[in-house]
Amino acid sequence: MKFRKYIAMSAVAATALLSSCIDEDMNKDPWKNNDMDPKHQFAMTQSKMVSNGYEAWRGNIIMTGPISGVGACLLGTGQAFGLSDDYHGATWRTLYKDAIKNFPDILRKLEAEDAQGKIGQTRIVRVINFLRLTQLYGDIPYTEGGRGMEGQEFLFPKYDDQKFILTDMINELQEARDQLADGEELFGEDGDFYYRGDMNSWRRLANSMIMKVAMLMAETDESALAKQAFEEAVSHPYGFIEEVSQSATVPHSMNGGSWGQNRSGYGVVVNGQVGGNGHVTIEDKTLKLLQENEDPRVFWLLCQLQQEGGGYSAIDPNRFVDFDPFEMSEEAGESFKPVHYRGAREASESNGRNGVFVSIDQNGGESILQYNFMITDIMQGEYDEDKNMQLRTLARVNPHTIGAQDAPTLLFSSDESYFLLAEAALRGWNARGFSAAQAYKRGIEDACLKYPAFLPGSDVATAYMRAYESGYDYNSEVSRLASELETEFNSSPNQMELVITQHWLSKFDNGYDAFALWNRTHYPSMVTSTIAEDAKRVQLPAYNAADIEKGDFSNPIKYVDILRHNGGNTNYVRPSRLAYPSSETNMNGANLQEAMDRQISQNGISNGGTGSLVIRQWISKKN
Repeated sequence: MKFRKYIAMSAVAATALLSSCIDEDMNKDPWKNNDMDPKHQFAMTQSKMVSNGYEAWRGNIIMTGPISGVGACLLGTGQAFGLSDDYHGATWRTLYKDAIKNFPDILRKLEAEDAQGKIGQTRIVRVINFLRLTQLYGDIPYTEGGRGMEGQEFLFPKYDDQKFILTDMINELQEARDQLADGEELFGEDGDFYYRGDMNSWRRLANSMIMKVAMLMAETDESALAKQAFEEAVSHPYGFIEEVSQSATVPHSMNGGSWGQNRSGYGVVVNGQVGGNGHVTIEDKTLKLLQENEDPRVFWLLCQLQQEGGGYSAIDPNRFVDFDPFEMSEEAGESFKPVHYRGAREASESNGRNGVFVSIDQNGGESILQYNFMITDIMQGEYDEDKNMQLRTLARVNPHTIGAQDAPTLLFSSDESYFLLAEAALRGWNARGFSAAQAYKRGIEDACLKYPAFLPGSDVATAYMRAYESGYDYNSEVSRLASELETEFNSSPNQMELVITQHWLSKFDNGYDAFALWNRTHYPSMVTSTIAEDAKRVQLPAYNAADIEKGDFSNPIKYVDILRHNGGNTNYVRPSRLAYPSSETNMNGANLQEAMDRQISQNGISNGGTGSLVIRQWISKKN
């Protein structure tokens, strides 16, 4: 496989690139002025990656969430393994344009002041931004990325290989941690979104990020270095994030507009504030995993949706008839089963993803009925008047809780530490005295408890709990879930998959990390590396229209076979990366070509796959 057809840089293109990297408006825009206080630049580098609705819709909701299987979007490019420069390149464009390019300038100013503590903070945030990029794209411009203002030699940045990037990140984080010494001044209340300048919190974050980066390398040819770095971090006297209250978060507010810098990027999409309905839902298998365990997180994650004013809101659950969020929908090829919550199938085709059953009229004409995507104005009667409307409506991400515009982004929460510790213990690494089972159980508990600790909308979540069971106690159910899953874990021959699956599930609103987890482990195994034969098509039950009107779904006339997945651009193989943006092809083609050839040579191509999306990353599971 070769990607040789990259154009030579013309004088016109070179001029355009120069103007894009050396902005002529630098002295006009106060947000880009050379004299700008670095605390404002620093705060922006923290918030930009989580407060951009354009990027969140594309990079997270449409692409990585569905590719990882943890989320679903009815805009199906991700699930379809498809190519769209707008969708694939959104994260790249946002971070390089609005965050990465600020780091050299911030560090230059801080080094002139010998502000070691602030330099340490900046280096940690720089790693966090670059980590997202390399998790999605593999080899990226790292050492030269964002340095176009320093000189023409950086206008066409070279790509560093992922092995170098991740090993360098460990070094960066260790050195940054050491710069957080007693007496050093930090960006504080008015410049630090994560921790408002709390020194101990920043020290814990540094070690936690070392744990995360090291585990990405656990199954590579640098596994010995990964083990060493992980064990050094968990044993370090500064500690790591081990309490829910210690989690690193980016707060959001309703100040400014939907396209501003204050609201949650994920939340504005869920609430339909950046271009209409974001179509954010949950994948069928993921929903059933939650339902199988009667997982209490359902109440913080999902609802049935209605249109209200200029956005969306959760239906009042007291209007439901016998509400049961844990009753599972039918499997493909079974009779339609009326349930309150149903997920979207992984598919490239609309009817394959959303089709529920086939209606046959009196003349024999067939029409495929799809999920109701939300409750609309014509469906506002009491649900007991037409249960079909209620019971074939898609479960949607709750716009008041995890999908609220002012819900904080959980950048690194304590549950992640414990899932990493559980994985480390299974690998025989030092997990600071935790057994795999102990860390696994604690991870599940914190993964559930972080929602009421941080999210708004407790009244909505509680209303859904009470509609299901008047005396429902969330904390008791968390304890029950953790104990049951610990018991299952202790007798399981597949303990590593259980750990990764719960870690993956905890990333429900963070498709980027969920994708990285799947890519390096291929767990959970229900998210298959290749679309199985029986998942390429789906059999929908067909009923007489009169029986549908009566709500009688007991005896389908037949099953109608329809296309579910067409293989996308990869020949049915799940992508190992997002595609590089076309701007890199056009403006930095030689360096991009070198990086693509290197990755093909060093990492290979997923078996049976076609196209650039199946070129493995260094961290990708190789078998």
